[in-house]
Amino acid sequence: MAHLDEPISETEKIRVVSDFILHAPPGEFNEVFNDVRTILNDDRLLKEGASQAFTRYNKDQYTPCRIQGHPEPTLISEFGELEEGRFLDPRTHQSFAFDQLRKEASERW
Repeated sequence: MAHLDEPISETEKIRVVSDFILHAPPGEFNEVFNDVRTILNDDRLLKEGASQAFTRYNKDQYTPCRIQGHPEPTLISEFGELEEGRFLDPRTHQSFAFDQLRKEASERW
């Protein structure tokens, strides 16, 4: 355990930030993200280090995602996850990239 006068390592900062993100209440991701962003004060470290936590949170919460041209949203989950950050919409049989921070679909195939 670090002493109070020792600086916190980047690895430890990411662990703490990721824990906050993963334990955000349903629907409160943006609020928690904005708070940890302010506390950390390093957008590069936040995006690079905690990106796995963003992905896990969205899948664990079954985050709804609207696909352009379709009235019904699809859910982001481990069951629809494909390779390289892509997900499958089972209704349209299309895959799409999902921006974990903006919660938007793009690059439909």
